[in-house]
Amino acid sequence: MTRPVKLAGITCLPRQDGNPNGWIKEYAVFASNDGKDWGAPVAAGAFARNDNLHPVKFAAPIATRYLKLVAKSSFDPSKPFASVAELDIIPAK
Repeated sequence: MTRPVKLAGITCLPRQDGNPNGWIKEYAVFASNDGKDWGAPVAAGAFARNDNLHPVKFAAPIATRYLKLVAKSSFDPSKPFASVAELDIIPAK
């Protein structure tokens, strides 16, 4: 983002072609104002095994310029890769 934005969370949409390859199981979300210092995750957890839109709410709103989604595991350990159809922000009110 061109400037820090106040966010309540993100949404992650898995691939939508009927193929679950790359669906993310465990994840962590990091935020940074300079794109270099990421610190501790602002959210972490596991997505449900489906192709629904997955909202990730932060414990408290944050103001940040950069976001990073880290896929920590997949639902199929023999295929250790990730895919995402869409990643979006949830603005804080």
